[in-house]
Amino acid sequence: DPRWRRHPEVVLRLDALWKAFEGAVASTDPGAMSRWWIHDFDPHMRVILEGESGPMSNEHDQDIHPPLPMVKATPPAPEKNRRWVSANTT
Repeated sequence: DPRWRRHPEVVLRLDALWKAFEGAVASTDPGAMSRWWIHDFDPHMRVILEGESGPMSNEHDQDIHPPLPMVKATPPAPEKNRRWVSANTT
């Protein structure tokens, strides 16, 4: 459902989440991903998905758009950048 694209606040929040996620994945700090979930993802998604007063609260079910076309997936990051994957996978 592409309705989120019509809301500048949602677009900005998702962009900020993506940039913070990339920073957490690239970090050598083992707690970076946990902090991303707690301090970035959870608060932003609470606001985005808030049905009563969130940025999309005025959307209505009858305003449905067709599904987005399929796009080619982005290749995964090189192994050296996947610090969140356990090193002990033997």
